[in-house]
Order: sequence, then structure tokens, then C-alpha cells
Amino acid sequence: MKNIKSISILYLEDDELDVDIIRMTIAEGNFTFNLTHVKSKYEFKTAIRTMNYDVVIADHNLPDIDSFGVLSIVKDINSSIPVIILAGSFDEEEVIKTLKYGASDYIYKDNLHRLLPSIVKVIEDSHRIKKEKFNQEELKRSEERLTTIFHELLDVIIIFDIYNGNIININKAVKKNLGYTRGNLIGNSFFSLFYEEMNDAEKIIFIKRLKNYGYILENASFKDKKGKMCEMEITITIIPWGNEKVGLATLRNISELN
Repeated sequence: MKNIKSISILYLEDDELDVDIIRMTIAEGNFTFNLTHVKSKYEFKTAIRTMNYDVVIADHNLPDIDSFGVLSIVKDINSSIPVIILAGSFDEEEVIKTLKYGASDYIYKDNLHRLLPSIVKVIEDSHRIKKEKFNQEELKRSEERLTTIFHELLDVIIIFDIYNGNIININKAVKKNLGYTRGNLIGNSFFSLFYEEMNDAEKIIFIKRLKNYGYILENASFKDKKGKMCEMEITITIIPWGNEKVGLATLRNISELN
């Protein structure tokens, strides 16, 4: 909790004495807190809909709602809020069922020394999960942006395996410039696109040169889907691709450069 200065708590409980005990227990923590106390299902539902809370603490069994009802409401309205259930008696089977249903912790009221550490843990876990989710979503958005840029580039882009020469990915400009679709090329040899296809020895020399220098820039003749020769300026660099390295070939029509 080093980076958390204050927390907001929603506490569902119909016994005022228990509320005072819980408030005093939480006050022993090294943080400021705001505790909102509600006594019924209606008040609980209204509170969680209108305010943001770091953690929910709820009595296991009230006259109009039990812990499963609490967890169901939280799941429907804001499933990211951790829920700690407090109970006056211990029932192992009930504890297991409650935790499986989504409770973050289950604490016996005669064992309240566990409450503060539990609050700290469930909030830290909640923040970590939210951060991981945000990072995953941001990574997905970044990948989507890169994919859009990749396909909107005017130059032909071909990504291929530098060990066997097989094509891994192409952008949309390949079809526009050479007539090939993804289905025509993915998994096929990059070297099959050269107008005069290299023999095995020439392919080995080409790949060895690429690996040694990490960069190739030259003019070369390629063939489009109809077999017509296209003079292209080709640039190949080695880039990381997951845990591997691949060749990224950029082809530009020479006639467009002059």
C-alpha cells in the first residue's frame, strides 16, 4: 500500500456495534479511509451504482440479502471491485462456495486481525489486475494501429523467414503492385517472386549475405502474378518477430522513383 494514501470502502452490515468494531479495526491501518455504511440490499445497490469504491465488505447473511446476492450485484455493476465477506460463524463448505462465486476473501468476525492485511492484499491485487488489463488493451490497440499502418503503406512489404525463405506476411500493396493475394503467397518462398528464381546455392549465398550484414539494398527484377517483369528497388532488413528474427523486404517500383 506504499502508493495508496487513502481507500474508499462500502460496508454492508445491519448491526451498528459491528460497524463500530470494523471502523476501529480499519483505523489501525497506515492509510486514511472513507467508509460508507449501508444496511440493506436497496441501499447497497444504490451506493455501488452511484459511487466508486476500492473494496466492498459485507456481512455474510442479512435479512434481505446474503453474500451470494452481494457478489451477484457487484458482478453486474462493477466486477472489478474486490469483495470481502464477514461471517459470525465458520462453515468450510460455505466458505468454499463463496470464494468460488467470486469473493476475494472470507473472514470470521472473531478473527478480525486478518481484516487489515486482507484489505491491503485485495486492493493491491485489484490494482495489479486493472493495470495488466490496461496494458493488454493498450498493446492490442498498438498492434491494431501498426497493422493499419502496415497495410496502408504504398510500398510492397513482404516479411519472410530468413532460414527457409517462406513468406510470413504481406501488406495490401502486394496485390496492387504485383497482383498476388495473401492466399497466393503466405507459406510460399520469397525467392519465387524473383523474375529469374535463384537456385539453392544462390539462395544460401543471399541469406548468408543478409545475415552477415543485416541489410541489403539493390535493384532486382520481380514477376507479377501474370508473369510480367517488374523492376523494383528492394531493401531488406532483419527485424525481431516474437522470439525469432525475420527478413522485412520493401519493394518499390523503380519507374515511380524516376
